[in-house]
Amino acid sequence: MNLKYYLFLLFLISALLFIRFYAFYANIPELIDGQAVIIRTNIVNEPEIEGKFQRFSITVKSHRIFITSMKYPMYRYGEFLEIRGKVKVSEKEGRVFYSLVFPEIRTIKKNTNVIMSMSLFIRERAIDIFESALSPIHSALLLGIVFGIKQNMPDEFLDILRDGGVIHVIAASGMNVSMVAGSLFFIAQRFLRRRLALLVSMMGLLIYVCIAGFEASIIRAAIMSSIAFAAGITGRKRLPLYTLFITGIVMLFINPSYISDVGFQLSFLATLGILTLKPIFDLLFERIAPNSIGADRLGSISDDMNTTLAATLATVPILLTNFGSVNLLSIIINILVLWTIPLLMILGGISILLGLFFTQLGQIVTYFTLPLLMYFELVVRYFDRFKIPLMIDNSSPVLWIGYYLILASFLIFIRKKRKVISEKNKENNR
Repeated sequence: MNLKYYLFLLFLISALLFIRFYAFYANIPELIDGQAVIIRTNIVNEPEIEGKFQRFSITVKSHRIFITSMKYPMYRYGEFLEIRGKVKVSEKEGRVFYSLVFPEIRTIKKNTNVIMSMSLFIRERAIDIFESALSPIHSALLLGIVFGIKQNMPDEFLDILRDGGVIHVIAASGMNVSMVAGSLFFIAQRFLRRRLALLVSMMGLLIYVCIAGFEASIIRAAIMSSIAFAAGITGRKRLPLYTLFITGIVMLFINPSYISDVGFQLSFLATLGILTLKPIFDLLFERIAPNSIGADRLGSISDDMNTTLAATLATVPILLTNFGSVNLLSIIINILVLWTIPLLMILGGISILLGLFFTQLGQIVTYFTLPLLMYFELVVRYFDRFKIPLMIDNSSPVLWIGYYLILASFLIFIRKKRKVISEKNKENNR
């Protein structure tokens, strides 16, 4: 394929997205303070219980609206509600927030979908098992790591995770979905033929998405994993970078409001950074310590470090724009705690599977996660005393465009240099 073909394809995709964005944003209703609204929507995240109240959020077009109501009747994740009330508009640090306080809420439809009902049953079972075996912080942390559920996470500990740059571990993301997809396929192929195992894994992945919630980062990772499974079924080669861009384009075309979703931005850019920058850092590490003593032991540490560094470099503008600062110690903190995540996901998954049939057995397995959870908490609390924040007052889009152009130039330079070195090596071997 020549350059003209790629340029034409880029122009066509850009034109289609422009038309879709224009049609979408032209019809977005403006919300003003005191405006009466009637909203019919699904709850896509579990309401948080705080004393006598429950809180959850909904998204209408590109507006995220925070709902506060009395604790009873309790509303559940996945229910379809009709909400009537007056919008309250507030502003904090230059950002506009919309809320409905004690609106009139009516449940229109309970969950009748078989997959959704099964997912909710597993979700509630997991919450019961973890909360009965662990302390509130540890159960909330394990729920976050396994499913991305932030239910009952203390605000104080949530702030520590955010300041330490490890908030991503309690948000079901690409890593969680990839591990679940890989584990499902590993188990399924032991009993089924390859293609059937891939189909079963895709179904299991759908259930996991229903359990974790339909956040942009989860949907992105699930679509990419599904494309990878489909490629395995059809025998096609998987191209992660192309898959990422196709997934992003499809998601934006279906729901243009994802473009302003922080979760989507972080998930997409972090994955892009890992796919493009991490291989360069891996190569640099191999050159620094190719045959040194302990290089194998350093391999897993360098992998975590390179992954964190690549994801951080790719998402710095988003983090600074939305959260105001980036903790420069976050790379060290991630290196110290990331190795626990796969173990916690495996142990948490086993405890849930056993707990579906034998509650006490599930609780016993959950106890084995306690040392890892205590270690995780100890590390993040210790480093919370030594913050080295990077803060930039000027969050102009021009600054961030320049930043990404520098990163792109760096990648192009490295690729060209590697190509020249490869050609020289071929000539020397002749």
